[in-house]
Amino acid sequence: MARLISETRQGFAQQTLQNRHVVRALNEVVYAVLGRRQGELNRGMLLALQEVERRLELLEAAVQDLRTGAETGAPAVPESATSGTGAPAVAAGVHPYAARALSEAAYNAFQETFRGDDDALRRHYQEHLPTLASAQRACAAAGITPARVLDVGCGRGTFLSALAEAKIAAFGIDSSAAAVALAQARGLDAVRADAAEFLAAVPPQSLAAVVSSHVLEHLSWPEVRRFFDLSLRTLAAGGVLIAETINPTCLFAYVNAFLLDPTHCTPLHPEALRFVAEASGFRTVQVQFFSPVPDASRLQVEGQAPPAAWGARNVERLNELLYGPQEYAIVAWR
Repeated sequence: MARLISETRQGFAQQTLQNRHVVRALNEVVYAVLGRRQGELNRGMLLALQEVERRLELLEAAVQDLRTGAETGAPAVPESATSGTGAPAVAAGVHPYAARALSEAAYNAFQETFRGDDDALRRHYQEHLPTLASAQRACAAAGITPARVLDVGCGRGTFLSALAEAKIAAFGIDSSAAAVALAQARGLDAVRADAAEFLAAVPPQSLAAVVSSHVLEHLSWPEVRRFFDLSLRTLAAGGVLIAETINPTCLFAYVNAFLLDPTHCTPLHPEALRFVAEASGFRTVQVQFFSPVPDASRLQVEGQAPPAAWGARNVERLNELLYGPQEYAIVAWR
């Protein structure tokens, strides 16, 4: 009997020891899992707090913009921006996202540093003149006179100047007082105005065309959609919208043009913008590509082709991916 009791005690002792090992192992597993979960929770909370802080900073910047606009009478949040910059493109007026980094004077200096050559830009804009002349003739034939072209984000008037030389009646708006003053000094019809407010005030179906060069990338998606809706409203039957922007599917343009400007807000994929135009109600929508990267900046193929034919094809595909057209224009007809 004594031996049985002794063996039983030894069994209990061994079982207790094993239980302790099991409990200790389970505790280690539980603590490890909880520790990982706690770490994930901490990281998630930190990211959430950082996002809240970022949004508060943007809200503070927007409130400051509103205060500044109320004090000066200037537009608080510019919807249009100076165009006439080709690629890379910048706009006059500071987007709220960059308001804390650049004053308007500093941004004007930034624009002057990176704007394109006026003669080259004028030659580029001439590619649109046949389309605009056709739209103006269609409106005139329908009895709509004067059927003018509105340049949204006209800047110093490079596009307006090309239109004037082609005898196409046009006028422009811009958010930058300095740019508008330069355009007016050249004898061009330009005023300082907010794009959305101005378009909303234009009589319905009274314009032959609305053009904008490098304005849309400064807007949010809701603002882009509103721009298309308002533009459609202003166009007469047969009228056309031409909206140029940076082509983000060209990595060369994305890095060297879109990322260059701190006021750029939204990279706009060509097919996404086509969808927006069609959803707004435009009858015919085309995507036209412009401004190919110079050959000197593209991958080069020595001689006629690399030794293997697939090598030449892959080089061309890589060239198209990295060095495709830097800009495109949505051409949408009412």
